[in-house]
Amino acid sequence: MRTLIKAWLATRPRRTQMVLQGPGTSPAQMAPGRPAGRRTTPPCPPIGPPMETLRILQALFTAYIGLFAASVVLNNITDYGTNHNFVRHVMSMDTIFPDCRLTNRRITSPALHHAAYVLIIVLEAAVALLCLWGAWVMWDARGLDGAGFQAAKAIALAGLGLGFTVWFAIFVIGAGQWWCAWQSKEYSGQDATFRYYMAIGVVFAIVMQPA
Repeated sequence: MRTLIKAWLATRPRRTQMVLQGPGTSPAQMAPGRPAGRRTTPPCPPIGPPMETLRILQALFTAYIGLFAASVVLNNITDYGTNHNFVRHVMSMDTIFPDCRLTNRRITSPALHHAAYVLIIVLEAAVALLCLWGAWVMWDARGLDGAGFQAAKAIALAGLGLGFTVWFAIFVIGAGQWWCAWQSKEYSGQDATFRYYMAIGVVFAIVMQPA
């Protein structure tokens, strides 16, 4: 019987003895008679994409917004009449609900329509310039340390912030709410505007990530 017990015990897996080291505990106190050694736990793999890849993506996404703004400027200039007509109807509030009680906000001056439209084009051009310039600065600084690359984002963040201001403050707050463009079936533009400022906001959040 004793032989069978010994054979059975020999087939059982041995338990690993866990030793915890607290502050002030020496290796000798940890495991008497056992040589002290270093932990061999493998290092954790890095989380997220490599920093260089993230920096390239931040510059690339900023350039996308710059190209988008540049294409909007090109369309607004080459097709001035169509897009100016949009601004005229929004500011005149002539396509909103007929029983709307906010029509005292309407602006019917053709000169002010042109001035507002030109101002929008200038702001969109500034967004394109700042984003494309900022993307190039980030691309050129992608080999710097963290602080240096973070400082190189200033121009890009200014362009993205201005872009969000143009498509949210002007088109959503100004056109959509102040001049009630959301009530118009033909000259609302709120769905397209939502896509624009959401894309800019997402890119802004990506660029803000430390890299």
